[in-house]
Amino acid sequence: MDGHLNAGATFIPDAKEASGAEADLSGYNLGAGFILNAAKNFDLMLESVWLSNESVRENGGAERSDAFFISPGFRFAVNSKSGLQIVPGFAVPIGLGPSDNEVGMFFYLSLEHPFKKTDGK
Repeated sequence: MDGHLNAGATFIPDAKEASGAEADLSGYNLGAGFILNAAKNFDLMLESVWLSNESVRENGGAERSDAFFISPGFRFAVNSKSGLQIVPGFAVPIGLGPSDNEVGMFFYLSLEHPFKKTDGK
């Protein structure tokens, strides 16, 4: 099993709302994930993310909102003779806490190519 941690921050100075109101905005995120190699070229995944972002209020100033999701999913790899690896995946983000009762679908596709020639194995 493998795991990873992620953290990020965003700052947007002088963000404007449709009414013309402005505010400096900040956002933060923390994430963690676990990957289990269940079979050759097939992984089960469990990822989570917490988000805390501000938006501009109509009358000025900033308002903060939080979200938390846990996403069970999977991915698999298709390896071509050229060395290109095609990795489709699917997950179901499920909201908890401030995001309770929110459910989504997440599809992704990654195309990984070698930086040097491979022998096709």
